[in-house]
Amino acid sequence: MKRIVLFCTFALLLFCSSAAQAGEWDKKDITLEVTYQAINLIDYGQTTFIVKNSDRYYERNRMLGQHPSQQNVNVYFVVMALGHFLISDLLPGELKDDDIISYRNMWQAANIIYRAPFVISNHKIGIKIAF
Repeated sequence: MKRIVLFCTFALLLFCSSAAQAGEWDKKDITLEVTYQAINLIDYGQTTFIVKNSDRYYERNRMLGQHPSQQNVNVYFVVMALGHFLISDLLPGELKDDDIISYRNMWQAANIIYRAPFVISNHKIGIKIAF
């Protein structure tokens, strides 16, 4: 199952880069999406570490519960990765009138800003990355 999650994540990253070749995504779109996906992958690794060390740590994500199964973790993070990309792809990436940021970039940046502190906090309390 771990290989499937990693394969899906890397396939998604490759798809993101090919989207730019189609002319719909610019470098900022790709950079933000790859940043989000990297944070998602690190969070997945940290959550897997929590599953493997459930006697010392517990998960704080309410959707997963305090002691999720590895299968639930795998499904959750694949859905998050694919869902984020699909929503990003559906949102307009072009600027209009006096816009300083596109809806796509707002979505991507907001999710990075929301998710990154959890990964940093996990690291600070000793949660490692496991696959």
